Amino acid sequence: MKILFLSIYEINDSDSGYIYADLVREFARQGHEVYAVTPTKGVTEDFTDGNGVNVIKVQNGQIQKTGKIKKVINLLTLENKTVKAVKKFADGVKFDLIINMSSNLSYVKTMEYFKKRDNAVAYFLLKDIFPQNALDMKMMRKSGVTGLAYKYFKRKEKRAYAVADFIGCMSAANRRFVLSRNAGSEQGKATVCPNAIEPVDVAAALSDRAALRKEYGLPLDKKIFVYGGNLGKPQSVPFIIKCLKALADNENAYFFIVGDGTEFHLLEQFIEYRAPNNVKLLKRLPRESFDLMLASCDVGLIFLDVDFTVPNYPSRLLSYMQARIPVIACTDRNTDVGVDIENGGFGWRCISDDVGGFADKVNAACVADTVAMGERAWRYLNENFTVGKIYDRIMSDVDK
Repeated sequence: MKILFLSIYEINDSDSGYIYADLVREFARQGHEVYAVTPTKGVTEDFTDGNGVNVIKVQNGQIQKTGKIKKVINLLTLENKTVKAVKKFADGVKFDLIINMSSNLSYVKTMEYFKKRDNAVAYFLLKDIFPQNALDMKMMRKSGVTGLAYKYFKRKEKRAYAVADFIGCMSAANRRFVLSRNAGSEQGKATVCPNAIEPVDVAAALSDRAALRKEYGLPLDKKIFVYGGNLGKPQSVPFIIKCLKALADNENAYFFIVGDGTEFHLLEQFIEYRAPNNVKLLKRLPRESFDLMLASCDVGLIFLDVDFTVPNYPSRLLSYMQARIPVIACTDRNTDVGVDIENGGFGWRCISDDVGGFADKVNAACVADTVAMGERAWRYLNENFTVGKIYDRIMSDVDK
């Protein structure tokens, strides 16, 4: 098959180790002719990487970690630029399958254009439920100035669902949410198709655990609780700070926070003024360094704002599972990520307005056999979240 992948995350090549690159590489490995579209701040260009993936890079303004107005403008300009670039660099190619694995309703017009032109199957991998998530975080409102943007993107969401032949939801709760808000043709389209990676066994790094901890200035005699990823409004950074304050005197727990985002400065200010002796803050690391660092830690942390009505399913969970560490999921009441973690026997869950509840889970983790729990996390990852399994799921849907 000839497959067009659409992603808003920059893929320099399919060996980049990034979550979406893993899936692109799996389709190429299975013998398909793959074209991967990715935005770039550089020049529009195309090339074929070492895995035989045809990468089309489309020059565009920044979409991640930028202001709301600029982000919307850049999202709107990306679609027309993408159509032109694909027509130029994949001239004469008739696509059989279009996989839109982007967020914020990017590429809806692009998906619609090539589906109609080539009579292709359109598979929309739903990575976030937008604009409802922006409404939850009060980044948009249904009225006023941002209300205009909300109404525009709500119409675009309905269009995306109508154009797609399949809607891949990240979890069962995610699927139920989509179906509860959309009573039309989505009933027969929505399926569970979660985030996936090609797991890398980092068990060997465990032998260098002490050296890795020394490299990052982490104590050798405490349980290391690590958070890695975005630090913005969805992660409820003020709540994270409340938790760190409550656990400031815990002599068994050490918190290592690695990331970046619009709320990063709040953590910087907290550490500057309070100088806690069991917290370390570090800017985002490259993927390979981050994965190795995780292997030196004991417990991964997930934070989601309590006000979310959308059942998010953070991709960071897969990195923790790959590192063979259990997880504490501190989330809203709607997501099922914490339920899966507890049912899988590799962690704990609590609600992200309950500081005492989080502290209880940290204390439980300090005395738990986190090595055995980490092995269960590794098994659960390989049973549920590998790109091979998700490839099979997508192809099974497409072949129906």
